[in-house]
Amino acid sequence: MKTSNTKSVVPAAELKAITAACGATAKRLIAGHAKATATRNAELSKLADAFRKAGVKVEQLTGNAKSNPIRATVKAFFDKLAEEGVISKASAATYQTCFWTAFEKNVPFSTDLANQKTAAKKENVGTGKKAEDAKKVKGSIVVT
Repeated sequence: MKTSNTKSVVPAAELKAITAACGATAKRLIAGHAKATATRNAELSKLADAFRKAGVKVEQLTGNAKSNPIRATVKAFFDKLAEEGVISKASAATYQTCFWTAFEKNVPFSTDLANQKTAAKKENVGTGKKAEDAKKVKGSIVVT
């Protein structure tokens, strides 16, 4: 999978490990092991675990896919899944959002995470709450 050419503070070994994990997961998903949503969600949860095992920290996720090689790797991963028909092209961005939410909150992957995040943001519109508060998912525990 092609990643961004930007300079990074991400150690090369760490980036290599997450790229390998994305490649292996993509092969399994493309091979048809993800026909059921539960199976696909379990594979994506395992991928988030592989990122943690590789040493990826939330602090390393600043920026977007153009400026951050970790985010670029994940974007390329979901773009590949869309290209292969595992997920729709329209849902690739939603899957990325859900993946990062699952990773950051250390919860199992589910596409419902995007809906929960959107609902939390809508509840805070016009209330004057900080942007941080809008990121909290209803019913989750946030450690600061």
